Amino acid sequence: MALEVDTFWATFGGADAPALLRRLGNRVRAIHVKDGVLPATPPQLPDDVEGITAVMAQYTAQQQPAGRGAVNIEASLRAAPQALRVVEFDDYAGDVFEGIAASLAWLREHDA
Repeated sequence: MALEVDTFWATFGGADAPALLRRLGNRVRAIHVKDGVLPATPPQLPDDVEGITAVMAQYTAQQQPAGRGAVNIEASLRAAPQALRVVEFDDYAGDVFEGIAASLAWLREHDA
């Protein structure tokens, strides 16, 4: 089994993303390097798909380039050095190509 872990959504859901990555070990083949604003505590999600989508949309719209949000991406990268790094946004308020470039620059500086 191969896994791909999204740093933003794992953290959003209340997981300690670095601990999760260490526990999953070499099964993690890729990490979504995604950052943004997070709630102080994981939100209670409604029971219906439309409600869940509405709650999640509040946070996808606030995603940021790597290193500019609340996700501990650096610790996640250290926890899974074998994993491919995938920069992505579910949504981004600025120019997405500038956001990707900023994330790549951050990765070059912080991913040893």
